[in-house]
Amino acid sequence: MAVMDAILIPGAPRATKIAALAGSASSAEQLLGPRKLFLITGDGDFHLRFGQTGMDAATVADLLVPTDAGAVWDTGDEFTHIRVFNPGAGAINVYIMPLTRN
Repeated sequence: MAVMDAILIPGAPRATKIAALAGSASSAEQLLGPRKLFLITGDGDFHLRFGQTGMDAATVADLLVPTDAGAVWDTGDEFTHIRVFNPGAGAINVYIMPLTRN
């Protein structure tokens, strides 16, 4: 379901941090669940892949999220997990904050 205009609030006390994701590496699967809103940002460019349990690793072919950009997504009914890929040479940190519509 699309959210055209809303005030979103944190759905958890703090963000999940994927710390020091090495260059040219994909993260482990991150379970979010179906129909979950989340904000994702990082201190370096990364690629984002949506999927289910057992999903393939994220790659450079997936959606690019630029450095310091905050992107808000809804997993919808089809997806429950995400993975991120660091295309750079150095390590990056990626932060995932669950959000609610309340």
